Amino acid sequence: MTATRFYLFIMLLLAGIYVFFKPMNIAQQQPGEIAQLELNDFTVKEFDTEHLKTVLSGSFGKRFTDRYEVEDINFTDATREHKQNITAKSGLYKSGIVTLKGAVLFKRDDGVVFSSEHIVYDHNSTIARAIGPFKLRRGLESFSGVDLVYNNTNGNIAAKAINGIYILKSREPI
Repeated sequence: MTATRFYLFIMLLLAGIYVFFKPMNIAQQQPGEIAQLELNDFTVKEFDTEHLKTVLSGSFGKRFTDRYEVEDINFTDATREHKQNITAKSGLYKSGIVTLKGAVLFKRDDGVVFSSEHIVYDHNSTIARAIGPFKLRRGLESFSGVDLVYNNTNGNIAAKAINGIYILKSREPI
């Protein structure tokens, strides 16, 4: 093989590589937001000088700069007159607002219990909103409907498309 044929062979080889082999377009994934802290099977308790205020537990949790994301959340709030407990499959806590999804159950120590698939609870105003269908029990009374708004401070309840059983207190005869 002469030098001319060798250089011609190398040029044809490089031209073939250039024409037939396309460069790989590798998409560079930008790293998403990284959690500052990740916890497995955890319980976080908040105390003040007199007593236990809140308890938050879950099977897996992530803490970001502006929010907490928790799986199998169990949140107990004892800062108000009535102690309340909220459980759900997942929860997001951001700026005093807890967004709960998946088999959400809200219980209060005075017997108020309601469930829904999606509840938004404002810890500051103590208002819980069930987005979509809900079921509520209070003693022997039971209700179902859509879009519940429950004020935890004064006990006021508002909803749409309500069906329920309400037991009236008997009056004494005149």
